[in-house]
Amino acid sequence: MSTPRPGADARLDPAPVARTPVARALVALALVSLATPACTPQELPMHAHSPVPSSSPAAPPAATPAAAPATWHCRHCGRHLFDQSEIKSRRPLWDLGEEKAEVFVLESAAGLDGLRRYDASLHEGYYCCRFALMRMVVDKFGTGRDLLAYVADVVGVPKGGEVPTPRPAKRGQVRLGARDFDAVTLRDDGVLRVVKLSATWCPPCRLVDTALGKIARAGGVSGVEVLEVDVDDEQALAERLAPASIPTLLFFYGGKQLRVQADRVASVRGALVGGIPSARLRTILTAVRDAARRGQTDISVRGS
Repeated sequence: MSTPRPGADARLDPAPVARTPVARALVALALVSLATPACTPQELPMHAHSPVPSSSPAAPPAATPAAAPATWHCRHCGRHLFDQSEIKSRRPLWDLGEEKAEVFVLESAAGLDGLRRYDASLHEGYYCCRFALMRMVVDKFGTGRDLLAYVADVVGVPKGGEVPTPRPAKRGQVRLGARDFDAVTLRDDGVLRVVKLSATWCPPCRLVDTALGKIARAGGVSGVEVLEVDVDDEQALAERLAPASIPTLLFFYGGKQLRVQADRVASVRGALVGGIPSARLRTILTAVRDAARRGQTDISVRGS
């Protein structure tokens, strides 16, 4: 188990990982000690409207309210996960600044039996094309044995409706597997390649995903390519790379792996570990790229 560094921001600490087996030992939530803020509904102001004079044009017809969802599906592959009737509540789960999470709390899930199951230390995880549902083993959030689904990862469909065609967001990452790992990362073509070892259930990993998406939508960082290894899907590769925690960022340039350190970010064996906000991450990517182009292989990024 990794131990939080003195003075570190507990919100950004990584999820600790036991050595073997990786799929059952990666812990997304172990060091993410977060308060769950209460949501206070905001009242909408009531406005009085004067009658429309008879000479005025008729007001446009009111929009037809959208039909209420009957079923909920994976936003990425469209698979049916649970029904509206199975939702007990909707609540915030954690807040990492740039990345916040709300969940549906479920008493059951109609699609549970057909999902793959991978367990971590604090939860049972259920997967379709990616992480879909979890049930806490350690009751960190006061949800007992209820199932949890990230609101951002599901879409509601009314009775008789069609599941929307998934529209992949610009995430700024390319999936990488064991078959192509060495050929891609050891390529000597003047591009800095950053490999993110992560899992979709891990809060600090989702923070890094959000940061990379913001960077990509703003035009990216020239000369930098980000690759993603999902430690659940690529268990053999994850065991070979042996991340101490997730998320872990590995850096490759000119056919070699670089050793990188950065202020206010944990570093283990030359890799950066833990959640990193977008502004800081952009600074790190740019600084490491420039240092690598100057021939440095042991790089320290200072300042903001």
